[in-house]
Amino acid sequence: MPQRKLFPSLAFAASAVFLLTGCTVGPNYVRATAPATAKWDVSEPWRQSDPKDAVPKGEWWSVYHDDELSGLEKDSLTANQTLQAAIGNYNQARAAAAIQVATLFPTFGTGPNAYRQRISGNRPPNGAVPPLQPITQNSFTLPFTVGYEVDLFGQRRRTIEAAEASYQASAANLGNVRLVITAELAGDYFSLRQLDSELGILNRTVDALRRGLELVDSRHKGGVASGLDVAQEETLLQTTRTQATLLLQQRKQFEAQLARKAEENVQIQAELERVKARYTERLRRNLDGMAREKAAFGNWLTLKQQEAQSMAEAVDLCLKAPTPEAPSTALEEVSLAGARVKPV
Repeated sequence: MPQRKLFPSLAFAASAVFLLTGCTVGPNYVRATAPATAKWDVSEPWRQSDPKDAVPKGEWWSVYHDDELSGLEKDSLTANQTLQAAIGNYNQARAAAAIQVATLFPTFGTGPNAYRQRISGNRPPNGAVPPLQPITQNSFTLPFTVGYEVDLFGQRRRTIEAAEASYQASAANLGNVRLVITAELAGDYFSLRQLDSELGILNRTVDALRRGLELVDSRHKGGVASGLDVAQEETLLQTTRTQATLLLQQRKQFEAQLARKAEENVQIQAELERVKARYTERLRRNLDGMAREKAAFGNWLTLKQQEAQSMAEAVDLCLKAPTPEAPSTALEEVSLAGARVKPV
């Protein structure tokens, strides 16, 4: 009869555990909805935005087949510290998510241990029959531990969901940072190339106006053109030259801006390398000091072991040496010493 009552109790306990395991703390995440119009017409060339964070951007600038742009983009991605910080946050979020997922599985642990000791033959007998022999003992232990915590109320699953969401947000932020850096650099590069094209057009226009001025001046000298025609050609030529000078100045500003960004990235990278080298050197000195202290402690321990071994050998020799008359001689010396110290 007791056995028949035990099985329903176990079944009830197991079903309760399974039901509690299915429970989860808190409601499920639901994305917030923003009010929007039923229909939104967008005229060309505008269009409704459709962000795609999950789509890999890759080296999108390679579609322009510009080797110089590709080199600048790769240098900016390598040296930009904002991107490096985003990469660090992404790796941290990924590791945190992996740690939280690992909590769903059992944990295994072991702590092997081994030691060896030698018991002297000169130990107290404690009831044993002398002479005693030295004993060497070896001990080896290999314990194992296994643990598993049941997620009864879904706390771990909620933590995993939060870690995975943070991981996805870090991945999206990393992609956006990379896209912003490369797009900004590409925009400056294309603006520079646009200024180069405009400068080329203006320089060709200046050459054409200069030749036209020479032609009008020749006609003026021949009496065909008036001085007003010459003045108009000179004014047009000077105006075009002024525009070319302004565009050249603007181009230099864009070029200086790109160079300054590259120089700042190189300087920051060099400063980080110096800091890394300084801390590496400090860590090396600390490790060398610890190694010297460890070696000194090992030498001191070896010396003490040698002293203890020497003392043990000396005690063994003293105990093994035959001295049958030693007690009487010692008593006589004590009595004589006592007689000498008595007052007369």
